[in-house]
Formats: sequence, C-alpha cells, structure tokens
Amino acid sequence: MKNPLEIFLFKGCGSPLCQESYEFLLERLPGIGRELSPYLKKAWNGEINIVVSDGTTIRTMNEQFRGVDSATDVLAFPLEEDILGEVWICPGIIETNAKKYGRPYDEELIRVLVHGVLHLVGYDHTASFTGSTSEKKEEMFEIQENIVDAVLS
Repeated sequence: MKNPLEIFLFKGCGSPLCQESYEFLLERLPGIGRELSPYLKKAWNGEINIVVSDGTTIRTMNEQFRGVDSATDVLAFPLEEDILGEVWICPGIIETNAKKYGRPYDEELIRVLVHGVLHLVGYDHTASFTGSTSEKKEEMFEIQENIVDAVLS
C-alpha cells in the first residue's frame, strides 16, 4: 500500500511575489499531494521538496546542471531513496509566462509545480528522452492539466 506523498515547501527568496507564491502553495499542498499520489509508480515512503527560488539562483542552477545560461520556470532533480527529489520553481519566470500565455498566475504556478513533480516520477516530454513518443508527451500534459484542474476546483 502506498503511503501519502509528503511535500515539503521551502522559501528560497524574499521578494513579495516569492512570499505570496509560497503562501498560496502552502495552502494547496494537501490537494497537490492527493492529486499526484496516483501517478507515483511504486509504493512510496518518501518526500518531495519544493523550493520557491529567485531568478538569479535558478539561472545559476540551470547553467550548472543543464548547461543553459538562462533563468527558467522549473527545475527537477531526482534524489535518493528517501527523497524522490526536489523541484525548484521561479515565481518571476512563472509570472512572465502566465502573462505571455494569457493564464492566471495561480494556475500557472500550480501547472509548473505539477510539471516538475511529473518529471521526478518518470514522465518526460522532450524528444531526446529515451522512449519518448508523441503519445507519451501528450499523456504527460493530459495528466498535468487534469491535476491542475482538480487542485484549483
């Protein structure tokens, strides 16, 4: 039997947007965990750490770990047995993307967080991912949007 997914949230920046994002996510963690739990591929006895970060830090991490010298909205890092991984999100980039795509910020924030966690549990949408197909990409995005809708309803 699976144990419930434990999600821990950390605030890695002090801007008003980071604070608001942290508080918004903190209120929704139980729902996010509940909606993500069915997608874990094995019995789970661990946790996921979520870090709300600033653009400078996430840009540095993106360069260090992916070789991409730019800020991004989300980075996902698989870890050891007891911790499934960490998802780092950047509210500043999420806000920019929400405006770009004409979406509410809160919705985009949840979407990006869910997206990162789905990467940790093995979903991928990049063409270079071994075994990735158009069908698998669509499956990831369909799951993502179903979770976003459920969390926000």
